[in-house]
Amino acid sequence: MEQEATPPRVSALIVSYNCVDNLRRCLEALEKSSPRETLEVIVVDNGSRDGSASLDGEFPKAIFLRLPRNFGRAKALNIAMRSAHADYLLLLAPEVEVRPDTVSALAARLDADSEAVAAAPLLVDAACRPLSEVQPLPTLKTLGPLAWRSEPLETLPIDPAGAEAVPIPFPDFRAILLRKFFIRGLNYFDERYGHHWLDAELSMQIRRAGKKALLLAGVKVLCHPAQTSFSLPTSALAALAADRALGAATYAAKHFGMLAGLKLRAALVFGSLARTLAAAAAFRNPGFEFGRFYGILTGQKIDGSQSAL
Repeated sequence: MEQEATPPRVSALIVSYNCVDNLRRCLEALEKSSPRETLEVIVVDNGSRDGSASLDGEFPKAIFLRLPRNFGRAKALNIAMRSAHADYLLLLAPEVEVRPDTVSALAARLDADSEAVAAAPLLVDAACRPLSEVQPLPTLKTLGPLAWRSEPLETLPIDPAGAEAVPIPFPDFRAILLRKFFIRGLNYFDERYGHHWLDAELSMQIRRAGKKALLLAGVKVLCHPAQTSFSLPTSALAALAADRALGAATYAAKHFGMLAGLKLRAALVFGSLARTLAAAAAFRNPGFEFGRFYGILTGQKIDGSQSAL
């Protein structure tokens, strides 16, 4: 009589989009994890057109779930998390290269601290300089500026030689280990978000539950620059920018009240219109500004309907 396979301890979940080189390097590193037999690797590909499908044969132990279009990070991660069999979920960006002991070190930390629902390693570059970004949770005052920018307005200092595990309000989602029961209790990610703001949403839910997320400065992983196999057209960049703005309005409505969300959405519409008119008058990237304005006006998050993605 055959014995049933032992369920994995950790499921590594990677959402990829046109980043075949980074994805290959990420998977090669995961294959060296020790012990490999307790690790499940799931890749959800968001409609890549760069030859990522060829990786199936290179990594037969990994599970590849291929979507026909880019449906956004929220839907892709929900598909991955619902498919995962482990109690711990490692969300991993394709540009991150773990060390052989990374996964087991993160899992051991969560094993030892029942109040922690998330543990993140310290991201470093090739010269071992810290890259992890620890941000404060967004406030109603900072949501507007954050809706326009692709980088945080403020980051908190990180001491790479500091305490072994430090509670942080807003962990870097490029590499983070989560307890699946906590995510399942939230009914997974809210798909009113498209591609952006999942990190802020989960961080807020962790705080509201009275739990904590930890940064493990002693667990370092190499993070390469995020790269795509080809440049996105202006319409795709505009759609992503609109998704970021709409995600901010969704976050405001959920955590500061419906009126706050409506006010922010209105401010974003009129602000984007003003930017569009200014760009048209100056003949400076009017296509991008109009595309973002139209996306915000119509509430068009990243959901697979964007043909440019």
